[in-house]
Amino acid sequence: LEALGARRCFASSGANFLLYVHVAGFPMGSVLVIDGPVEVHVRALGTTDIGSIEIMTPEGVAAFDEPGSPSTSFVAEVEAPYVYCRVTQADGEMAWSSPIWFG
Repeated sequence: LEALGARRCFASSGANFLLYVHVAGFPMGSVLVIDGPVEVHVRALGTTDIGSIEIMTPEGVAAFDEPGSPSTSFVAEVEAPYVYCRVTQADGEMAWSSPIWFG
């Protein structure tokens, strides 16, 4: 319940995922005062090959990777008021992180 209250959680379409997203060591759900571009770090572990990892902003997909393996790490630099991560496995199962807000 503590993680839910702190927005340090993610959702999935049903498959078991491990998903960790952070900016400068601050995890998903954080509210940061940062101006300019930030490096978004993603670590994901799926139940089958991960087809894509997308860093999402209000404008849509800001960065993406197509790892093709069940376990992956990805880093992207973006500039937006918030970011979150969307992971899609090769079998169509998905996971979404909580956003990290800036401002």
